[in-house]
Amino acid sequence: MNLTSGMIWAAAFILFMPVVVLLATELEERLRQRESPLRRPVVLARNWALPAFAAWALFVPVLDIDRDSPVVVAVASWFLIATAVVVLAVIGVLLDAIRARSARSGRQSVPQLLLALPRIIAYLVAGWILLAGIWGIDLSAALTALGVTSLVISFALQDTLSGLASGVLLLGDQPFQTGDWIKAGDTEGIVVDINWRTSRLRDRDGDVPRGANSRLAPPT
Repeated sequence: MNLTSGMIWAAAFILFMPVVVLLATELEERLRQRESPLRRPVVLARNWALPAFAAWALFVPVLDIDRDSPVVVAVASWFLIATAVVVLAVIGVLLDAIRARSARSGRQSVPQLLLALPRIIAYLVAGWILLAGIWGIDLSAALTALGVTSLVISFALQDTLSGLASGVLLLGDQPFQTGDWIKAGDTEGIVVDINWRTSRLRDRDGDVPRGANSRLAPPT
């Protein structure tokens, strides 16, 4: 890195980092006054992610320290972990909102396994970046094995996954609600139950046909 680039990074570091910290503090105060659940992710970002980024910007662009040095690797790991914690906090807020929405609507909540998927993905992505991108560990063999395993599982569970996806889409779009009279194929009746696996109808005779599942059509 030449001297000019280092000076530009130094000026940006000196001018913008205090402004970003002040903006984050102001945002945190406004969220605190509103008792918003997003306050915790903002606090985590301000107290952990921003200092980690500031340290990385000081060591690499400004001081031009080698990226493979132990100090830079440690700071980059710190920044990645702090960012992952902030992302997980945001995911937690979104999942709490989904649970609250399900509770207000009176419908069965989304299964915990499905709600855990965003966190699992965040852990996997953060772990892959940490191991392969920062620590330089070759994960090609592990990724190949994981891809083959995922393909086999997908083929084995394609019907189950298709039904699960249909149920989740119904819960999200809410084309009908409990108590609506709808028609699904050759079956029509009143909706008595909606959950992530199945949706049940009661026909005119008071029976609940077993063929009325989560792949119901919109109400007619």
